[in-house]
Amino acid sequence: MANVSDIHRQILDAWNRRDWDSFRGLLHPEYRYIGPDGKELVGPEAGLNLAKMYANAFPDGKLEAKNVFGTGETAVCEFVARGTHRGELKGIKPTGRRVEINVCNVIELRDGKCYREREYMDMLTMMVQIGVVQPPATSPFSPNEDHSRRFWNRHRFNFGVGILVDSRNEAEGMITRFLANSAGLMRGAAPAATGRLQR
Repeated sequence: MANVSDIHRQILDAWNRRDWDSFRGLLHPEYRYIGPDGKELVGPEAGLNLAKMYANAFPDGKLEAKNVFGTGETAVCEFVARGTHRGELKGIKPTGRRVEINVCNVIELRDGKCYREREYMDMLTMMVQIGVVQPPATSPFSPNEDHSRRFWNRHRFNFGVGILVDSRNEAEGMITRFLANSAGLMRGAAPAATGRLQR
């Protein structure tokens, strides 16, 4: 009998082959799906229709499993979804652009079938890649600066909640004291002051 990790791989394989009979057969009669938007779909037909919607939107779409972790009746799968947007996607007309996003999928079995599925993906990245959303504003820091300079390259900025830092040196001192306090608290020592409150 197939274990939960095998079932997870079979679901991806059935989608890649557009084998809808096999895909439908892997879903429990009481199947439930929760996607990135938090909305729940109920029933195997709802799950099948969602799978077909993505297949129609990305006719050349493929899912590549990177890691599958299973224990008991639960499996977690990390996979990469790739495809070209050549069909309607939730009301968005085809753009002909390529998409590649990372997805994390969690399934639970009941009676040897996928009973519950929770899927996590970065929808914003997908919308940016198909060209219907502008990418988030880029960082004001120069890409040529090293990481620490990029982080501290402002004269005044808020550091944490309610703390105002006037300079990079003061900020670095605060971090040093914070780390020291953290180590001290683990040993039961009283914390030292880490900065001044913002007024």
